[in-house]
Amino acid sequence: MENSSFSRAQIIWLVIFISAAILLRFLFLDLRPIHHDESLYAKYAYYFFANNDAGFYRYNPMLHGPFIFFFYPFAYALAGTSTLVLRVPTAILGIAFSLAPLLFRKWLPRNIIFMLIAFLSFSPLFVYYSRFLRHDYFFIASCLLMLIAQLFQKPWRYYLFTLGLCFCFCIKENAYLLTATLLFYPLLLFFLNKLYRSEITPITWRQIYILIKKNWKHLLGCLALFSFVYIYFYSAEFRYAAGVLDGLYRKSLFYWFNQHKIERIAGPFSFPFLIISWNEMPFIFMLFVSTISIIMQLPRRLKIFAICGHVFIIVASLFFTRLDCENCIIFSPFKLKIALDLWWLFFIIFQSLLSFYLHLKKKRRDLFFWSYLFWSTTFTYSFVGEKVPWLALYPLLTGLIYFSQFFADFKIDKKLCYTLTFCYITFALPMTLKTSFFQAGDKAEILSQVHTTTEFHQEMLKLKKSKDRLTLAYGPMVWPMTWYYNDNSNFHFDYKKHFQGKFETIVLKEGTPPPYPMNGMTKKTIPFRAWWVPDYDKMTLLSFLKYSFAHIPWNDPGILNVDIYTKNYLTE
Repeated sequence: MENSSFSRAQIIWLVIFISAAILLRFLFLDLRPIHHDESLYAKYAYYFFANNDAGFYRYNPMLHGPFIFFFYPFAYALAGTSTLVLRVPTAILGIAFSLAPLLFRKWLPRNIIFMLIAFLSFSPLFVYYSRFLRHDYFFIASCLLMLIAQLFQKPWRYYLFTLGLCFCFCIKENAYLLTATLLFYPLLLFFLNKLYRSEITPITWRQIYILIKKNWKHLLGCLALFSFVYIYFYSAEFRYAAGVLDGLYRKSLFYWFNQHKIERIAGPFSFPFLIISWNEMPFIFMLFVSTISIIMQLPRRLKIFAICGHVFIIVASLFFTRLDCENCIIFSPFKLKIALDLWWLFFIIFQSLLSFYLHLKKKRRDLFFWSYLFWSTTFTYSFVGEKVPWLALYPLLTGLIYFSQFFADFKIDKKLCYTLTFCYITFALPMTLKTSFFQAGDKAEILSQVHTTTEFHQEMLKLKKSKDRLTLAYGPMVWPMTWYYNDNSNFHFDYKKHFQGKFETIVLKEGTPPPYPMNGMTKKTIPFRAWWVPDYDKMTLLSFLKYSFAHIPWNDPGILNVDIYTKNYLTE
C-alpha cells in the first residue's frame, strides 16, 4: 500500500474541505422550518427536561429509542431551547464523521482517504441530515464506534464495541436489522465457501468455542455492560420497568413488523436507489464502475454469463413494464410496485453473488465482508415497508466503505485523485446548496418527506413573541406548533369550553369548522405543509434525470393549508 501520509498540497485541500464541511453544517442552521418529526423529538425531550420526575420518556416505538430523550435535556440545560440547539449535535456529528476516514489511514491509501473526506464534507445527503434532528446520525455515530473498536488489539475493544452496539439499540430499532445482518454473515460465508469452493477458512463452531473459552470473563463483562446501559435508558433511570421489555420486543418488534406490513409511508422497492440517484449520482456511477470492474475480473466463461445475465435483467425489466408487480404472486412478497423495482431486485441479487464469488476466490475476506454488508443493507432498506428518504443513508454509508476498499486495489494516482474529487465537488456542492439552503423545505424536495412551509414558520415566530395571547390549535399543525409555543401556558391544543370566545388566535386545518362562531375575528389562510410524492407511473428516463440534476418534479406537489383566526383588534 502507498504511503499513508499526505502531501502539503493535500493537507491544504483537506483543511479547505473540512472548513467547508463546518460552514455547510453550521451556516443558517436554524433557517429551515422545524420538521414535524423534529418537533416531536424535541418536545418529548423537553418534557423530561422540564419535569425530570414525571416527564421522563416512556418508550414509544413511533418515537424510537430513549437515547436522544436523555441526551437533549443536557443540551437544553447548557444552551437553552431553540431550533438551533436541536440541530447543533447532529451538525457536530456530521463534521466528526467527515474526519472519520483519517482514523483508517493505515489501511487505506491517502488518495482514497482524500476523496472520502471530500465526499463526506460535500455530500448532499450527509449534509442535509446533519442539519436535521433525527436518530440516524446518532445511530451512524454508534456504528462508527463499533468500527473504531476493531482498530485496537487490547481486550477493552470488546467493551467499546459492546457500548456502540448497545447505543444502537437505545437509539433506533433498525439495530435489530443490523444485528441480524451481522449474525447471518458467518452462515453465508460458510455456505458460499462450500458453493464456490473457496480457500477462505470459514469460522467454525470449534473456533467460536475456543474464543468464548479464552475470553469468557470479557464476554460476561460485555453482557453486564450491555444490560446495565440498556436497562438504564429503557427503564428511564430505573423508574419505568415496563420500558425494558417494551423496547426489547413487546412494543418495538410488533409495532415495526406491523408497519412493514401496512406500509404507512409507501414507496417502490427501488426507493433507496431513487433517493441516492436524485442526490448522489456520483455514487451510482461508482456502483456501475465497480459492477463492470467485477465482471471484467471474472473467468472468461463466468464473464460471458455475467454480461448475459445483466442484459437479460435489463431486457426483462423493460419487457415487464406493464406487469402488475404489486399483485403478482411471484413479486408481491418483495413489495415490488414498478418495473424499475424488478431490475433493482435482480441487480442486487445477481451482482452481490458475483461480488461474493470474486472476493472469495481472491481470498479477500475484508472485501467479502464489506460487499456483504453493502448488498444486504441495500436489499434490507429496499425491502422494508416504510419508505422514508433518510433510510437511504445506510446503503450509502456501507457502499462508501466497500467502494473505498475495492478501489484501493486500483492505481489511483494524485492526478486522477484530484480530477475525481473536482468532478464530485462540482456536482455535489450546487446540489447541497440547493437542498440545504436555497430550497430547504421547498415543496419540490423529497428529502424530509413533508415540509413545514416558510410562511407557516414566519407566522409562528410572530405569534411566539406574544406570549400573553390565548391561542388554540387542533389538527395536524399541533406538531410543530407545540414546539414553537414551548413552555407557554396560554397555548392549548384541545378545545376548552371555559375559554369559549376568549381565544385571541385559533389555528385550524383549512375548511375545519370553528369550535364556536368567530365573531370579531379575521381569517387568514396560509400554506402549512408541502410534500412531493412522485407519480412513479409517469416517471420517464428524462424526468428521472431532470430531478437527478435539477430537482424538477414531474407531477404537482401536495399542499395543506391552515386557517388562522385572529381577534380584529390585534390586526388593526
